[in-house]
Amino acid sequence: DNPSTSNPCTWTITGLSKGFFTISGNKLQVAKSLNHEAQNNHPLRITCKDNGRPAKSATQLFVIDVLDVNDPPIFLQISKKDVDEDATTGSTVGVLTGIDEDNHGLTFTMFGGTTPSAMAGIATDKFE
Repeated sequence: DNPSTSNPCTWTITGLSKGFFTISGNKLQVAKSLNHEAQNNHPLRITCKDNGRPAKSATQLFVIDVLDVNDPPIFLQISKKDVDEDATTGSTVGVLTGIDEDNHGLTFTMFGGTTPSAMAGIATDKFE
């Protein structure tokens, strides 16, 4: 028998990744945040059970791939946040660190106004 709108499926998800997805009507939807770096695919077993008498079902395994997008850097820090008043031009104030989960490398850029502290420059990972 062909499924009809008067006799729809009852959908269920099983498997280790079921918490990441949900089914609404006949649409598979994201239920919580996905992270390609932590898990790049999610195997799901989806079952469709009809409302016939007797009820019949079919189950299929799907692997949902999580595509990588460029994530923002995290844990931006500076090793030291003060400098002596008689520091010379080019003196290192502190070392900047951050983590790029995508391993694209980091570039540090200074934004600021016209005060001396805002006009300090950044060379590689050092705040000068």
